[in-house]
Amino acid sequence: MDKGGIVDIVKRNGQRPTESFNEDKLKTSIEAACLSAGTAPGQAESIARAVVKDVKAWLATRPEVT
Repeated sequence: MDKGGIVDIVKRNGQRPTESFNEDKLKTSIEAACLSAGTAPGQAESIARAVVKDVKAWLATRPEVT
């Protein structure tokens, strides 16, 4: 999905406001999780890039994710 596509992320139980998909936020979160698990920094970045790429492809057909 390019920057033009907007996907709304609906938060758990609807208690928090929805937000637009932010690939940088996802990438940072995945990298932090990998590093916390003891993954080497370069490998954590590579994993995060691959996951973000797959998530963006998955989101391409979804206007909203719950």
